[in-house]
Amino acid sequence: MAPNRPRDLNSLRRGLAQRIDADADDVLGRAAARVSASSVSLDDIAIVVADAIKSCEDRVLSHVGRVVTLVNVRRGDALQEKARVDKIHARRVIVESVLRRLGKC
Repeated sequence: MAPNRPRDLNSLRRGLAQRIDADADDVLGRAAARVSASSVSLDDIAIVVADAIKSCEDRVLSHVGRVVTLVNVRRGDALQEKARVDKIHARRVIVESVLRRLGKC
């Protein structure tokens, strides 16, 4: 297991929420450092918050895309494994049938 890999879904969710919050705080902090408080309007704040939300959305959507891809790959692996087991079973049935015929002779 990778050293920083979360062990369960809840810790993954907590970690993702913390990263999103930290990133939003960073964006707001950088914007606030550039401008004095007296010159900030509600429109300016709305723009910064909208950018932070858009950034978070993009990251969450890309993460969900990776998870969906992983699920599809795992499902494909499961289907391939089932086909492999079915073929092995069919071969075993043939071998048992031949052995029974040889035993009767």
